[in-house]
Formats: sequence, C-alpha cells, structure tokens
Amino acid sequence: MTTDFELAGGDRIPAVGFGIWKIDPESTADAVYTAIDVGYRHIDSACDYGNEIEAGEGIRKAIQGGIASRDVNFGDRYLVGLTLRPRLGRYAPGIGFGLVFEK
Repeated sequence: MTTDFELAGGDRIPAVGFGIWKIDPESTADAVYTAIDVGYRHIDSACDYGNEIEAGEGIRKAIQGGIASRDVNFGDRYLVGLTLRPRLGRYAPGIGFGLVFEK
C-alpha cells in the first residue's frame, strides 16, 4: 500500500489525511491535536470550513508539545501542500500562523 505520494515539486504528501470538514470550531483544535498524536501528518482543510484558525492551534500545540516536529502538512483549497518546515515561507493568517513554512 502506498503511504505517500510525490508532488510535482518533489515533496511528498501522506496518502491519508485527517479531514476537518464539519468539525465545529470549538472542537477542532483538540481533534487536530489528537489526530497528530495518533500519527496523522496531513490535515485536510478548505478556506470555507470556518475552523482553520482552530486547526492551526491544534498544529501549534502538537509542535510545542513535541509530538510533531514541523512535519505536519496542512492542505487547504488555497494553501495546498504547504508544510510546516523551518524555512522561508509566506503569510497565512487563515490558520493562525503568521508564517507557514514551505520547502
């Protein structure tokens, strides 16, 4: 079974992601944190879900807690395939990070 796919630019993305559609904003941060804690490294989102900031809070908590080391991929209709790696990035306020790092 394929565990990840190669993107056109050479980066890899996990074959299975944790979707946050229909998760109410009040539960999203905890749901994303738990998903990362059990092994998910791709969070699937879209700008109209209304819970992107809370997803960012869950990702931040996982990174600060040491269960992820900026290896989480946040996929979004407008931010597809960005990874949270410590390199140059761009501003992405929708998920609550001042800077989303990309390769």
